[in-house]
This record gives sequence, structure tokens and C-alpha cells, in this order.
Amino acid sequence: MKRRCFPFLLILVLLVLNACDGLVPSTHIPVTSGDVAIETQFSVYSCDIEQINVFIRNNSPASVEYGAEWEMETYRNGVWVKIPFVENVAWIQPLYSLGAGGTSSFTVHLGILDYAFSDGEYRIVKELNDTVYAAEFSMGQSRVSADSPYGFSALEQLPEDYTAEQAAEDGVIFPDALTEEGIAALDDFFAAVSAGMRAQIRLARVEENGLYLVDIIAERVLSSLQLICRIDDSRIGGEGISEQVYGGFWTDGEVIALSNRLTADDEEVDFVEAPLLQACSWQGRAEVIESIAAACKANREWSNRTAAYWSPDRMKLITLTQTPMEFGLSQLYADGGESGSLLSLPTDLPVCAIRDVVWTADSETVMFICATDCCDDETAAGMTGYVFYSIGEHQVTGYTVSPYGYTITDDGKIVIPE
Repeated sequence: MKRRCFPFLLILVLLVLNACDGLVPSTHIPVTSGDVAIETQFSVYSCDIEQINVFIRNNSPASVEYGAEWEMETYRNGVWVKIPFVENVAWIQPLYSLGAGGTSSFTVHLGILDYAFSDGEYRIVKELNDTVYAAEFSMGQSRVSADSPYGFSALEQLPEDYTAEQAAEDGVIFPDALTEEGIAALDDFFAAVSAGMRAQIRLARVEENGLYLVDIIAERVLSSLQLICRIDDSRIGGEGISEQVYGGFWTDGEVIALSNRLTADDEEVDFVEAPLLQACSWQGRAEVIESIAAACKANREWSNRTAAYWSPDRMKLITLTQTPMEFGLSQLYADGGESGSLLSLPTDLPVCAIRDVVWTADSETVMFICATDCCDDETAAGMTGYVFYSIGEHQVTGYTVSPYGYTITDDGKIVIPE
């Protein structure tokens, strides 16, 4: 009889030890795999990580519904225990639905937890369709940290003699020689972007005198996709690191590109093939192309957007719509506030449709490149209209029509020949 008391006493001791830390034992027996599952973007995180992205995958034949709430637990002294929230945490009460075969995501912000994280085992717990699911992960030595939230050090921090061998160890993708790991990394990247997560890939090409490196970083800002393309050509005799921001991906079913144009309906599609990305072999990866095309189509249909142009400071966004003279202006402010307006160019200008947008280097003015061939003004025939618009003043500050194209000087000024 006495021997039977030992397991009970051991459990009691463990519960007391955890209670001394203020941690309450978990009452959940969650599902960790199956047709419906949740999983973290990475399997191991550094202890200083600030947020964790979580996939919700629904491979079942029915939709699943869920709210915003989640919990986090840690494995301590042989049992799972709950990690408490800071005081006054409140959840919004939306009800989300994820269709059969779909993938979505949510973000866990660790700052709302009252806990000092250390190396160990953890899990995020969430209820879907009245069933509790868990995504298990570890904290410890990891490339994924507060300074490198995507698992990559900044290009500026890489040594000048950075080698292909080091790059391979760091998870860099070589499109000219794709491995199964590289293909999986590309799939994970596009899956994360489609699910609304922050994500990054780093691509490299080996040249005679060094590595050519490209970062593509995807984030959601102002409810829109922001793609930051950073190129480092310093090891092959180039000028160093340059950066350009794009509004989305574009695909024709074969090529994947970064583009400000979100539709291929225009006669001239202004896009830049994602450096090195177009070199990837997409044979047998039709689902990747299809998912990107579907995401682009859904974004257009949902938002009526045909193009999206980010300012150089990545704080402002101009979008174009199906209406020829209409544009959207969204702004993110330093205090975290946002604003958005749907505007139009004045109808008394000798232009009739916005075709393209160019930001000035200071992110304070945009130049709308406009068509004139649909105007009644015969003097504008064969010309291109250039309309300058002040973001701060919300008004046109100047315009001209010219048969010539524009150039941008080294100091960022826009020049239109007389």
C-alpha cells in the first residue's frame, strides 16, 4: 500500500515546485498533428525573440473556425505549465474561418506574457472548432533571434570573405544549384507570405570573384504586402548594398517577379524579375506558381488595386485602381497610427489616366506618369503627362506634358527634358 503513494507524492512535489514559481499546471491534452494542425514558423528560437508566427493548416474536408485567443505553456519538472499574461490583457472577439485545404497564420507577441524566457521546451495552445491544438517548439541556441527575426544576419554584418560554404550553412539558397533543402525553403517562404507572415529568403550566385547576394523580405504593413529587395554586389566589384521596395509578386505562369504592378493586363508590365529568383527551376512546382497567381488575383479582387508603390522610407503607400484618375494614399506614422484616403487627380489637367508612380527620394512627393491620348486637348497628343503631388499638402504642386522620358539624378532629383 505504501509503495503506491510514491508516484502520487512525486507528482505532488512537482506541482508544488511549479506552484512556487507561480506557474499553474496545464489542464489541456492538445492535438499536435493531424489533418488540422498548428505549427510555429521555426522549430527553435533564441530566448530574446519578440514574436513568433504560427501556421494554421487545414487539410480536412471541412472549414475550421477560431478566435484570436491563444495560450503559451512550458515543460517544467516533467509537466506542462501555463505561462501567465501581464495584467489587463484583453482579446478582441472576431470569429475567423479557414476553408478546407487552406492555410492561415497568427502572431504570438511574447511581450504580453509575464515570464522570463530561458532555454527549454514550449508550446502554443489554441482552440479550433472546439478542439485544442498545440504547436511545440524550443528556445535555445538559434539563428532566429531579436536581431535576426528571419534567421539571417543583416547583409551589413557579413564578412568580406563570406564564402559559399558559409552561406550554405546559413540556409542561403543557390538557385543555380537547387537542393531539396533549397526547394523546401522556397516553398516555406511562399507559404508564409501567402499566410500573411513575415518571412525572408536569401539567394546567392557564385561568381568568379565572390558571392552575389540578394535578400527578399516580406512584411505586412498598412494591411498590404511590402517586399523589400536588398542586393549586395560588393564582393563582385559592385557598389555595395542597394534596396528597392515592391508592392507584390507577379507571375505569368512561368516567371516569378517582384513588381509594383499587380496585374498583367497592361500592355507594358513594369516589373523587375526577382534577382536570382527567376533562375530557379519551377518544374514540378506548379502549385507554387498557382498559389502566387491566386494570391495576386485575390488581392486585386478584394482591394480593387491594380498597382502598389511604396515610398523609399517604407511608411507610405500609393495604390492604383481600375478607375483611371483615382489613387489610394495610406500612411504609417511614427507613433504607430495609420491613415488612408481614396483620392483623385483634378479633372482640369491635360491628362486622363495614371499609368505609373515615381516617389522622390525624401518620400514627400510623388510624380504620377499619366496618359494624354484620351484627352480632348490636341496639344497633348503624343505626349506624356507628369503630375507632381505633395503628400503633406494633399494637392498637386505642378505638372507638365512632354514627349520625353524622365531621368533621376544621383542626388534623387527628377528631371524632365524641355
